Amino acid sequence: MPKRFTVRSAAIFRAGLELSALHLGLALASAAVRRGAIASLMPLAGLFRWMATLLEWMGTDRGGMTVDAMGSDGRGAPVHARWSLVAESGDGPFVPTLPALATIRALADGRISGPGAFVCAGILPLRAIAAEFGAHRIRVEAGPGALYEGVLGAAFQALPAPIRRMHSPGQRLLARGVARVDGASTSVARVVAAMFGFPPAGERVPVTVAMTAEPGREKWVRDFGGRRFASLLSVSDVPGCLEERFGPFRFRLGLDVGTGGVTGMPIRSWRIGPVPLPRFLAPVSLAREDVDAEGRFRFDVEMRLPLGLGHLVRYRGWLLPDEDAPA
Repeated sequence: MPKRFTVRSAAIFRAGLELSALHLGLALASAAVRRGAIASLMPLAGLFRWMATLLEWMGTDRGGMTVDAMGSDGRGAPVHARWSLVAESGDGPFVPTLPALATIRALADGRISGPGAFVCAGILPLRAIAAEFGAHRIRVEAGPGALYEGVLGAAFQALPAPIRRMHSPGQRLLARGVARVDGASTSVARVVAAMFGFPPAGERVPVTVAMTAEPGREKWVRDFGGRRFASLLSVSDVPGCLEERFGPFRFRLGLDVGTGGVTGMPIRSWRIGPVPLPRFLAPVSLAREDVDAEGRFRFDVEMRLPLGLGHLVRYRGWLLPDEDAPA
């Protein structure tokens, strides 16, 4: 892949087993080989096959794949594109066979010629392979990979340019600015704020936000005058929502937009790991994003504890991408 696509930083291929128990078991077993504890897993193949058959009822015969490309376009602007495929129940096992079937048809029709073995990439256009999808319940989607654009769709393009830029990090975006921070207001809130790493109160606090995009998610590391806290953002399984993870806590956030920017990110639900938590105990989120008079990305984020237990944190200020930020 690096040679064919002129990859500049990394080409990563990942594959996984559907059942976590089998995936983890295979990973641990292969680690034993890598460390030299055993020479080969071949003698265990029969045992592994028996275990897979025993747990087969827990899995499905669905399938899926995603291809993400992140980098810069011809103008140097960050870009993130995604192509994904989902095969419904019963059709997952057919997916690997369809490129072979399309190749056989091309050989029979004379569209591929020349004897010998060679790399298969680029022999057939995607449309020739996709033509084989029709007999199966397979759907594909193509579009932007940036999270906000994926959630908002066409509404993303209506946002002001500084907001679109901040939420189109490409592979990585570093932004700098200044903020005012109001700290926790009660002893309970101070304990919770410390758990999440929220910053203390301060005026004109220097802010750095580093955004790193990975397939399907973005990692945001915020630094307020040396106090850092991080979260992982991903697309929620509910349309129009994001999911933000702080350690074991996961919050499903709505994404409300207007002509001037983002008008709200209310918490729709939350959980710790896979366990849902009561909605009335969720923190209250008040967040806005717009553009200030100098054309900079402006943010205003406030978090409160439920049941009147106190104000967690509020930080508001501006950010500019690193290449535009003043020294």
